[in-house]
Amino acid sequence: MTTPSETPEPPAEPVASRRSPFFANRAVQLGAMGVAGLAVGGVIGLGIGFAAGHHFDDRHDRPRHSKFDDRRDRHDRFDRPARERATFQQRQWPTARPSASASGPPRPGCADRLGYVADQVENASAVRTTSDWMAVIRRRESAEPDAYLVDPYAEWLAGPDQLVASLDKLGGPSEVVITRGRLGDAVIGEALRSGVDQVVILASGSDTRPWRLPTPGATVYEADLPGQVETKIATLAQAGIGPAGQVIVDVDLRTPWAGPLTHAGFDPARPAVWLVEGLFYYFPAEAADELLDRLGSVAADDSRLALDIPHSAYATDPTNAEFLAYMVDRGSPFVGASADPVAWLARHGWTASAYLAADLGSSGLVPTPPARLIHPERPIWHVVARRP
Repeated sequence: MTTPSETPEPPAEPVASRRSPFFANRAVQLGAMGVAGLAVGGVIGLGIGFAAGHHFDDRHDRPRHSKFDDRRDRHDRFDRPARERATFQQRQWPTARPSASASGPPRPGCADRLGYVADQVENASAVRTTSDWMAVIRRRESAEPDAYLVDPYAEWLAGPDQLVASLDKLGGPSEVVITRGRLGDAVIGEALRSGVDQVVILASGSDTRPWRLPTPGATVYEADLPGQVETKIATLAQAGIGPAGQVIVDVDLRTPWAGPLTHAGFDPARPAVWLVEGLFYYFPAEAADELLDRLGSVAADDSRLALDIPHSAYATDPTNAEFLAYMVDRGSPFVGASADPVAWLARHGWTASAYLAADLGSSGLVPTPPARLIHPERPIWHVVARRP
């Protein structure tokens, strides 16, 4: 919203009165031509805007949900007028996935977080919107009286609540965003206390850990598609929240990404803590193995890893069929799963423990989640691993 400005003093003498009749007439002619041009341009622009608008889901134009505003006193220092918020509609997200021409076309099964669609379709809209879903879920959880995870920055990054509410009705596993988030926070904290000073968040999306978590003396690397992290930083800046000092690594995870990470300053000779959240759902087995191989190539001994992946039983439970069908139609199908993530990680050189949501209390890292976040019909592994 712009602020009113003072009305300027009128000129002492109208400009037109200082012109000759010839120039005055020519000005009228040119002015008429300009008005006609604006009219034609406006019609053309309106047509283009109407056509382009059909490429976006009308959900995105609905008003933001304000439930969280009632509890914003929990985070007074971020309380700013609603007009200063960076809304979903104002953000300029990447509208196309980067070209992989430098390293050849993507191999079958090698995809980023949301782009895998049976090796045929690259869904840029899915890439753009899912991180907003995650922020909505974290904002919603932050408003719970027994919140398992509190994210005071999520409200500035969240898209409209309506879509996430619809996903809940379809049986979407939104609870895992909170449970894996709490576990990931604990893994980072434990690693930093032990002396690890590098944190790598792959496909970071709307992750706010660089702002939320104290990481004194550590370097946080956020790796995601070009423009994703920059957009997040710019969005928070509109709310008066400055950068957190993280290192941005613009990378397409379908392609070799370890090189860009080391070029950004990451030291593969020193241990790091790695977070890979919400990614393996969209990777078939070959692509998942390839990503772990690339990660392992730059993971020093004593590195930590936290990830989540659906249990193999997730896809076979009939209560999940409607949601899974929706994800296929949307262009981001759940194709990744594991029956035994401990054995899977062992094949890649990691010593791992795996927990379903109800068992997280036995991890020694986090308490058992509230009952509302435990859904046995939607089994998803929370995996914690260490490089021996």
